[in-house]
Amino acid sequence: LFSCSNTSPLDVDVRFYLPGTTITINDPIASGSYDPSGLTFSLPPPGSQATVVARVFYQWPMIVTGLGDNISNIHRGTATSKRLLAATTAFHVEP
Repeated sequence: LFSCSNTSPLDVDVRFYLPGTTITINDPIASGSYDPSGLTFSLPPPGSQATVVARVFYQWPMIVTGLGDNISNIHRGTATSKRLLAATTAFHVEP
């Protein structure tokens, strides 16, 4: 189920937030479709005390969805339905 034939089966989003900034995390799903256009890779400047949030996304193909609960959240109810899996970590940068 995990194909390495794609050029990049994983999408990465890395953002930093300066001290005191509210951290808001949104899923890259809009109207039932995966939209990675808002993902970015930005590292904090050297010597900052920022908080870094790193996320990785994988679109897991749903093989059997008609036998019970359909947990797909991308293209639900179609032949190309998938479940977006995400891993998130946050850490504080020390100077």
